[in-house]
Amino acid sequence: MTKENLEVLKNKVKARKAFILNEGDSKILINDKLPPEELRLEEHVLGNMIDSIPTFCELIEEVTDGFFIESRNQKVIAALTEIFTYAGKPNITTITSELKKSGEFNSVGGLSYLEYLANKKES
Repeated sequence: MTKENLEVLKNKVKARKAFILNEGDSKILINDKLPPEELRLEEHVLGNMIDSIPTFCELIEEVTDGFFIESRNQKVIAALTEIFTYAGKPNITTITSELKKSGEFNSVGGLSYLEYLANKKES
């Protein structure tokens, strides 16, 4: 991810976080569903955090405390955070292991969803 693209992504994350803090996450939902552009933002954030410790470090402070609304994305970020806490490298293998350990692997969609996220990187 280029430095410019990282800054764009960080600005999108900050804007959404500010909106959630001011309005609540229910204001983002339409008919109790996450709009496609909001889901794509969550997926791009996670995709760029997988396999990239520098990107993870740049974004982690912004995406804690209720940033993720999609429940499986909440579980993936929890696994990523747990991995990073113990100085692990965030990648599909370590995320799979952490999700299996917590019993959440199947509920997030398994390996196919993790691979899908890993391919959602913005370059």
